[in-house]
Amino acid sequence: MKKSIVEESHLTSVKKLIKDVFQKRNVFSEQKKQLPEILVITTFPPRDCEIATYAQELIQSLKAKSQNLFEVKICALNVLNEQHDYGNAVDYVLDVEAVNSFTDLAQIINNDDNIHIVLIQHEFGFFNNKEEELVQFLKKLDKSVLIAFHTVLAKPDVSLQQNVQELTNASDKIIVKNNSSQNILVNDYQVSKDKISVIGH
Repeated sequence: MKKSIVEESHLTSVKKLIKDVFQKRNVFSEQKKQLPEILVITTFPPRDCEIATYAQELIQSLKAKSQNLFEVKICALNVLNEQHDYGNAVDYVLDVEAVNSFTDLAQIINNDDNIHIVLIQHEFGFFNNKEEELVQFLKKLDKSVLIAFHTVLAKPDVSLQQNVQELTNASDKIIVKNNSSQNILVNDYQVSKDKISVIGH
């Protein structure tokens, strides 16, 4: 049997975080025909990378265990001018290198009243030379924003520190997998501990 790369504690913590954000937005008190949605922006198979595999498994688990609470949409992240055939597996594609791609996606998201949360699976290599576009994208969104940092770099230079601070300022919650990453964000980037959710133990 294939070993799961999404720990049960990760799934439970992410699901609770999503429910908490929905409650803050009073989503469950509204009588709607459709379930509220979360949009996950991430690399995704057939791209061969660990985060794509992790995200696919996380999304599958969330869908399986949250059928009556919310639905999950997927925005596949294309980086370095790569192209993949996702078939019907994803709802949107964000081509990081394409002109106006961030602006166009922000408009699509904001126009969809059913999307309440945007969850970004973040790795610094995904947004090389596009950090400012990502920050402006987050600022344009009128949805709750969660960023899952898969890597947190210690002892940043001024440019990296400012970039991460801008990302965290434009987000509602930052997700990390361990206390070490949380401590780096607090000590090296001056991110408020209250804004960070540790999903691994």
